[in-house]
Amino acid sequence: LKLDHWCQSFGLLPDGATAVVADAGTTLVRRYDLTNGKEVGEVPLGDLGAINRVAASPDGRFLALVGCK
Repeated sequence: LKLDHWCQSFGLLPDGATAVVADAGTTLVRRYDLTNGKEVGEVPLGDLGAINRVAASPDGRFLALVGCK
C-alpha cells in the first residue's frame, strides 16, 4: 500500500484484505482494499485530536481509535 500522505496509525482488519489508516496531523481515518491498493472509504472524526492507535474488533465490524488533543 503506497500512501500520498503521512500515516499516524495503521490497523489491519481480520479479513486480511482491508487496512485502516489514520492520517498524521488530522482526524481522518481512511479504509483501503489491500488487494488493489485503492481507498474505499473515509471517516472524518471532527475535532478529536490526532489518532495514535487503530484496532479492529475480531469480526471487523467495529474500530477502536485512541488519540490525544
